[in-house]
Amino acid sequence: MIRNYIEIVHSGNTVDLDKFASDNYIDFDQDFSLNSLYEYEGNRERIQSSLKPEETVNNSTDAIVKSGVLLKVPKDSVQREYLLLAGNLVVPNNDFEAFLDNKVRDIIADTDYQPVNIEIQSDIGKTFRFVNDFSVWVWCKALGGKTGTGRIINITPFVESLTTNVGKNGGNFNVKLAPVGGDIKQDRGGEWEVSRSTIDQFIQNGRSNIVARNADSVYRKSITNEEHYIQPNFLLNNIIQSNDIFFIKFEPLKSEYSKRLDDLGDFSLNSLYIDPSKLISSDSPGGKQIFDMIGLVDSNTITRENSTSDTSIQVVGRDLMKLLLEDGEYFFPTDISGVTAGVQIDNSERSIKRLVNGELNFFNAYVDRSIEFSIRFIFNMLANIRICDNDLFSSYGVDRTFWYEYSKVTENNTNTENLEDSPVEGIWQIIKLAIDPEVADRRIVDSSVVSDQGSLKSFIDGKIVQSPFVEFYGDTYGNQYYFMVRKPPHNKESYRSNAKIAISIEEDDIYNENLTWNDEEVYSWYRIIPRGNFFGDDTSLALTYFPAVFFNEYANIWGSRPMQVVSNYIDYFGIRGNKNKESLDYLIDQAYEDLSFVIESSAYLPFSRKGTITLKGDRRLKKGNMIHHKGTGEFYIIESVMNTVNVNAGATDRVTQISVIRGLKKAFVEGIEVEIPNYSSGAPSTGVRRNISYFDIIKIQGVEGTKGKKTFKLDEDVFNFFLRRMQVDSRASEKSTSSVI
Repeated sequence: MIRNYIEIVHSGNTVDLDKFASDNYIDFDQDFSLNSLYEYEGNRERIQSSLKPEETVNNSTDAIVKSGVLLKVPKDSVQREYLLLAGNLVVPNNDFEAFLDNKVRDIIADTDYQPVNIEIQSDIGKTFRFVNDFSVWVWCKALGGKTGTGRIINITPFVESLTTNVGKNGGNFNVKLAPVGGDIKQDRGGEWEVSRSTIDQFIQNGRSNIVARNADSVYRKSITNEEHYIQPNFLLNNIIQSNDIFFIKFEPLKSEYSKRLDDLGDFSLNSLYIDPSKLISSDSPGGKQIFDMIGLVDSNTITRENSTSDTSIQVVGRDLMKLLLEDGEYFFPTDISGVTAGVQIDNSERSIKRLVNGELNFFNAYVDRSIEFSIRFIFNMLANIRICDNDLFSSYGVDRTFWYEYSKVTENNTNTENLEDSPVEGIWQIIKLAIDPEVADRRIVDSSVVSDQGSLKSFIDGKIVQSPFVEFYGDTYGNQYYFMVRKPPHNKESYRSNAKIAISIEEDDIYNENLTWNDEEVYSWYRIIPRGNFFGDDTSLALTYFPAVFFNEYANIWGSRPMQVVSNYIDYFGIRGNKNKESLDYLIDQAYEDLSFVIESSAYLPFSRKGTITLKGDRRLKKGNMIHHKGTGEFYIIESVMNTVNVNAGATDRVTQISVIRGLKKAFVEGIEVEIPNYSSGAPSTGVRRNISYFDIIKIQGVEGTKGKKTFKLDEDVFNFFLRRMQVDSRASEKSTSSVI
């Protein structure tokens, strides 16, 4: 079919419609005006649907076009020849700060966001008593009155051990529970009740608290005049099931400190129920709940050893990244064709509409898609999956995530459009998507995006978010779960800004550490390649315009190690027409920006340290954030976090283990003036004084007379300074007077 219009997707900052037309060489005349463009082929509806609730557009003169909005334009009105990828925005990669959502930043920056540790005076030195109370709540479907509903119970007193682990692919938890019995009360509509006969075994010293111990969990019962040993109904093994929701937090912070459930009364379930309003506020002075993990159950297993009467219940699950890991087969063939024949669906169910509604015709290979547009498109589709009842998070109020939809209303024979908002489905009400504005406008040019099968996590990682330019991860902050899309904070400006909110770790916080120099991620040459043939014409063009950058000094020591990236973010078609050369230049400029970022983020790696640190329990430590190891004077980026608590008779063991990378000395992150010895005469002699920083190993400079091209040159003095490990001199750190961090 011959198309009489072309599709242009705007990339970059928000502009008014007239500016969009000017930037894209759209010609107006008596037959086609600005208003004609506004009303043409659904342009008005697409512009309106991109607006926030507080934004209004009444006509073409005040219409605004945001990044990711597609506009259709008659071919005859465009004064240059397009392929259907368009836009000439170059996204800088050097001068940006590390991204954190504002609400997340507020939590971390709170002066009371620190553990409660009570210092005790002692003749043997400084000692502490740790406040190791923890809390585990579960929303259980089995306790609900009807399908999809449930209730929250506090299972804290029955926890024998608890481990959480958060890394690149999300988090997981493992909880060992005491074998508490339960009874079904038929006179109360089949409600579950804690069995008193088993609870009595766990009460020690008059205190209602469960501890790890072998339990005589079988009892004798007479059935038809014969005696048999019969297992009780183990309460927690029966009521906790797949996709029940766990709310986990470890030791109290100063901002929330209060005693957690000291008296459990008669252990009836009524005394264990938690009102849903407690999910957003607590009885503590700070008033805000701060959970360490919100997750969904995978399995609930009971293990028995009859010879010892030892019974244990093990519940394992994952954090809300599970929603992306298990939800797959997103791109059905019917999405592309728009045909639903042969697919049996209930059209009243919103959860299936995201799969077979033809909307993915818009998400096709010839539409320019930004990272933000693509991620939000997927999440908008996903927000139909409920998991729990919609009322569970009603106390969150305006902090919930909402749909914004236009609906047609007829009043006085006049059709108008109203913007209506309503909370999204179930668990998605407490899920936030935080996108770094530094990467939001990066455009994806991978045409295989429409034929992908598998989990949504692999789709996002493989098609939308590409390392080392962008990273995607999730974690629990406060009482909500955040999916983060951001530029990794690995180059100079972002590393420094992230260090400003680094959490300080004292030497006496650490139980053990295992750190090594990072001699694995060392590269001697770098190259960025656009996906596909540049302009689609000649395979040699990509090689001509994007040469490799080689550093002989690295190769002489570590060998030839390539860092070659085939980029999903550099257009392989470009724009044709009389502006052909200009369009080619902006793509080359973007490649040099990306190359600069990769080199600046990698050149210091052989002079950094990585490893694991085990320390006293500290729930503040989160993936992606930084610590300041005060014992060594190094900053580290946290790659993964594992929190563990074990409850034993008379003691509670609580530790945090973190995997850390990119450990750099604070003084040389900031930059400090030091004396560099002169080895030219064979023996070291007094040299010159230089300002030394990890980020000065490679000098990156613009090429005179060009807009975006750059040169890359190794500074031998700085390189040799770090190669000789002179940065470990503690005196240099003590002399640091820089105020950058």
